[in-house]
Amino acid sequence: AANWGVAKGSGFKPENGVQFDAGWDGDNASFEVDEDGATVTVKIDLTDFDFASKTGAKMTVTVTYPTEPTSAAPEEPTTEEPTTVEPTTEAPTTEAPTTEAPTTEEPTTEEPTTAAPKLHVTTTSNYYPAADLGDKAISEKFNVDYTLQQPDENKIVSGTWRFEYDADKVVLTNVEMPNVSDAYINTYVDSETGKTITMGTFSDVNGYDFADEKDFVKAEFQALNGGEEEIKFVVVDLINEEWVIVENEVIKDKPQPEPTTVEPTTEPEPTTAEPTTEPAPDADFIIKAGTVKAEPAAGTTVKVPVEFTKNPGYGYGYVRATWDKNALILKNVEYNDSLAPKQSSAAPIDSTSDTYKVSFGDMMTLDPFNGTGTAFTLVFEVADSTAAGDYAITLTEDEVYTTEIETINSAVINGKVTLGTEPTTAEPTTEEPTTVEPTTEEPTTVEPTTEEPTTVEPTTEAPTEEPTTEAPTEEPTTVAPTEEPTTEAPTEEPTTEAPTEEPTTVEPTEEPTTVEPTTVEPTEATSVAPTEETTIEPTEETTATDATSATGGKSTGDSTGDSTGDNGNGGNEGGNGAVQTGNASMAIIILLVLISATGAIYFARKKVK
Repeated sequence: AANWGVAKGSGFKPENGVQFDAGWDGDNASFEVDEDGATVTVKIDLTDFDFASKTGAKMTVTVTYPTEPTSAAPEEPTTEEPTTVEPTTEAPTTEAPTTEAPTTEEPTTEEPTTAAPKLHVTTTSNYYPAADLGDKAISEKFNVDYTLQQPDENKIVSGTWRFEYDADKVVLTNVEMPNVSDAYINTYVDSETGKTITMGTFSDVNGYDFADEKDFVKAEFQALNGGEEEIKFVVVDLINEEWVIVENEVIKDKPQPEPTTVEPTTEPEPTTAEPTTEPAPDADFIIKAGTVKAEPAAGTTVKVPVEFTKNPGYGYGYVRATWDKNALILKNVEYNDSLAPKQSSAAPIDSTSDTYKVSFGDMMTLDPFNGTGTAFTLVFEVADSTAAGDYAITLTEDEVYTTEIETINSAVINGKVTLGTEPTTAEPTTEEPTTVEPTTEEPTTVEPTTEEPTTVEPTTEAPTEEPTTEAPTEEPTTVAPTEEPTTEAPTEEPTTEAPTEEPTTVEPTEEPTTVEPTTVEPTEATSVAPTEETTIEPTEETTATDATSATGGKSTGDSTGDSTGDNGNGGNEGGNGAVQTGNASMAIIILLVLISATGAIYFARKKVK
C-alpha cells in the first residue's frame, strides 16, 4: 500500500551515498555494484513525508566494498589455474617427454570454455505459450515481452501478474506496462521456493482498451551467470467488464447464460452475481464484498461489509475496492480490530476518488490473525442526483501474506449496492381492478326502486272502479289518492272526466296545479256533496287527489284544512285523518249552507302553503 522508489518516468539512478527525493509509488531504483561481496544499505527517511501531497520522503543508497587485503591479494592465489594446469599435466606424464607436447596443447583448449559461459533462457506461462530465448552471454540484456488482446468487446478493468526467476542467474533491470496507467509493481523473495518474485497489479473502473493487440507487460533482464534459467510469467487474475478471464491462475471460459438470463430476475441477482466471481476451490484466503440495498436519496449512508470467508491465518494484506464515484462517495473504512486492524501505513481517504486500497493486518506481528467474518466495512454516502439501480463494488489487487511474509493464495468476490427497492413499486399492487366504483354504482341502482313505486298507479286505478266505500280504505296505504276525484265521479257523472285527467297530470309533475282544476266539481256536486261534506275536505293531503278518497269519513265541521276529524262511521272506516298523507298546495273546501228557503250552496276556495 505504501512504497517509494525514484520518481516515475525519471530514469534517475541513485549515486552512492547521496540522498535523493524518493518518489511515491515510483519506479524501481537501479544502481551499480562493482564487486562481489559488497554491502548495500538502503535508507528511507519519512520524517517530512506528507501523505496528502505524497512528497517529502528521502532515500539514500550506500554501497560499501570489502577491504583491499581481503579482496585483492587472496583472490589471485585462489585462482586455481596453476593447480589445475601444471600439476595435472606433470603428474600423469612423469618421465615421458613425448607426452609433454600434447599436455601443453590441452590447456589451450580449456581457455575458450572458461572465457565465454552462456546462460540458456526459456520462458513458461499459464496464459502464454512457452518460448526458448536461446543462449545469453554473461551481462547480456534481453527482453521478455507479452502482448494482450481482449477476448470480446469488453475492456479489461483489472488484473494481477508475476514473474518468477532465479536472482543468481538473471536480474530484472526494468519492467513496465505501456498501455496501463497506475500499475503497482513490487519485488520480493519467496521463502519457500527461493525464487525472486516481481508482481504487478492494476485496475481502472473505466477499463483499458485492448480491442487491438497491444503490449501488455515488457520486461528487461540481464544474464548474471551461465547455466539454465526458466523465467515463469503467471497471469494471476484478469477481469474485463463482463466476466473473469483468469482467476487464481486458472483460465476461465466466458459464461454464456448467467449474465443475460439471470439478471432480469431481480430477486436472485445477488446469488447469480457471485458465481461469476466466486473463487476457485483451491483458494486459501477469500475476501468477499457484501450486497446491500438502500434508498437513492442524496446523503443516505450505505455500509458495505467486506468479509473473510476463508482464512488460514495471516499477518497482513491489501485489497483494492473500486466503485462508481458519481453514485457513491467513500466516507470511512471501519476496521474489525480483532480480525483485520488498520495498518499504520494505510493511505488517507479521498472522497473524490473512485478507488481505495484497504491495508489490513500488521506487518510486524508474529501472531497470525485467525477466523472469518466481517473484516472491515466500507462506509459510503449516496451522491446527489443518483438514480436507482445496481452499483458494483469491485475488489482487485488482493495480496495477503503470512507472518513470515510468505504469499497466501487469495481470491475475491465482488459485491454491489442496490439503490431503490423494486418491491416498493406500487404497480404490482394495482388495486384499481378491484375498484369499489362498480360496487358504489350498484347501490345507485336504487333508482329503479324509485320508479317501481310508480307502478302503484294500477292499485290506485282499481279503487276508481270500486265502490266509493272501498276507495278510502286503499287511499291511506297508497299515495295514489290522485284519483280521488274519480271517486266523486261515480256520484256525479259530469265530474268523472275531470278526475280521470287528474291521475295523469298529478302524479308525474304538478299534482297541486292539475288537481285544482277540479274546482269545477263542486258545481256539480251540489246534490251529492251534502252527504259527504268532509270527504272532499282533505286540504292537507300531499296530493290534492287524496281529498276525494276520504269520502268515507266526516269532518269535525271546520273545513279549514285539518282532515283529522273523527270518522263519521265511528270505526276505522275511512281512516281517522289518514287522508292527510302529503303536502298539498291546494285544497278545496266546500262550505255547504243549507238555506231552507232557497237551498243555495256557497263554495269557498282556500290556498294552503
